Amino acid sequence: MMAGWSSMIRACVRNEQFSESLTLFRWMLRAGRGGDGHAIAAAAKACGRRRHLLGGCGLHGHAVAVGLEGNVFVKTSLLDMYSRCSALQLARRLFDEMPLRNLATWNAMILACARNAEVNAAFDLLGQMRVNGLDPNLSTFLGLLSGGILPHQCSRSLHCYGLKLGMTSELTFANSLIAIYSRGGWVNAAGFLFESMGERSAASWTALAGGFVNAGDHAGALEIFNRMRRSGLPSTRRPSWASAAHGLAVKSGFCGGGGISAANSLVSCYCKCGDLPAAERVFLSIPEKEKDVFSWTAMIAGYAENGGAADALTLSEEMVAAGVNPAEATVLALLAASAELGSPTAGRRVAELAGAAGLAGGRKVRTALIHMYSKCGDIHRAREVFSQISRKDLALWSCMVNGYAVNGMGMAAIELFEEMTAEGVDPDGAVFTSLLSACRHAGWWRKGGAPGGGAEGGGDGTAGGVQGGGDERRRGRWSGGAGGELRGEAGGGAREEGDGGEGLVKKPGWSRVEDEDEAGLVGSESLSDHMH
Repeated sequence: MMAGWSSMIRACVRNEQFSESLTLFRWMLRAGRGGDGHAIAAAAKACGRRRHLLGGCGLHGHAVAVGLEGNVFVKTSLLDMYSRCSALQLARRLFDEMPLRNLATWNAMILACARNAEVNAAFDLLGQMRVNGLDPNLSTFLGLLSGGILPHQCSRSLHCYGLKLGMTSELTFANSLIAIYSRGGWVNAAGFLFESMGERSAASWTALAGGFVNAGDHAGALEIFNRMRRSGLPSTRRPSWASAAHGLAVKSGFCGGGGISAANSLVSCYCKCGDLPAAERVFLSIPEKEKDVFSWTAMIAGYAENGGAADALTLSEEMVAAGVNPAEATVLALLAASAELGSPTAGRRVAELAGAAGLAGGRKVRTALIHMYSKCGDIHRAREVFSQISRKDLALWSCMVNGYAVNGMGMAAIELFEEMTAEGVDPDGAVFTSLLSACRHAGWWRKGGAPGGGAEGGGDGTAGGVQGGGDERRRGRWSGGAGGELRGEAGGGAREEGDGGEGLVKKPGWSRVEDEDEAGLVGSESLSDHMH
């Protein structure tokens, strides 16, 4: 029965239900149960988190009454409770009375001193602990660093000691040390440690940015925000990060004249957070004569990434009219927008724009062109671009295989797959996924898994063979060079129920008709979508 009470109390503490845990502890006492060491330690933790010093003192007396005054685990929990309640003298008295102390006890006392701004006492305890034959661990260092601001010499000593023990590879230790350096105004030391880190978290970036802010170097803080955004850290996609960076830019005077770099970064930051209205406001606040290619690209990419493909293409016309030549990133964003709209006319005009700017020969641009033409249904133009590339990497092969797959050209996809393997290029999961999709669209649902080693049938219960072409129907079968034989009615339609297929249905396709006379780069074409 005692174990049941103890488990319930500890469970409440683990879930930060501190009031409930103390209520349970009182009920346990009223039931005539004195409580074991685990229950008392959990209750002590709850008192500490609630800053309930009177209750903690009563708990201490109860521990003595039930004969647990010699239990190191219980006393360490009580010591931590006194520390959290800012009763450093009581914590120290308890510590001094303990005949036996383990590493956790020393760490708790060091943390108590650091929390209560007794830095010298904390470092004295570190020395005493080493004299007693105990080496510090990560918790020891974190306790020493939890005091807020340390003298520079103390911070450097901890840094050197941490290097000696290999602690600097611990993210929490490095972050705490950066925060200490930053609070003390030693931004160079914080930056040195930051640059040496192999792994960084949001706390690493914000600690260093805070150091620049404290030093009055708002430009440096803004640069840290920009670097953090470019690092791809998930938390930087929150609007609050963009707003904070914007506030720093305004405070630093970087959003006025001459602050084009900061403004461009803010546009990109807001776009990454999905806040297009805020990005537009910053973009429009930049004087027309000061907008450079990075300004236009940031806004165009923002539209393309947030469902505004048509707006991206419209803005590109304004960029051209302003006499600004696109960069590679601009072209990639515009090609993605054209693919999203399924507009081959807009895509061709983007390709012309890339050619005029001397960007059409880049590998990334060519891969994006293949993807765009494939998505727009112009698979022959996609193949032309693909064939013009002499040295093809896996990304190019994968893009072209997928292009055939999405256009229902199963045999062409398989032949290209064979060509790829013959060239010595090892396929990845994306290639096999595209290949299986091509098999499904071609109607080879019986042996769709053959190239990869045997998955039977289409995973979604569909047969795409209704749209299969005559070439595949005439070929009839394929013996795969990738370790399996694929046979089936290559152009066969969807099977009806009763013909062995369990309700297989044809997936609806769609086509897009453009009026090329009216089609602009923006996609202002006359469109008609048909389900067939």
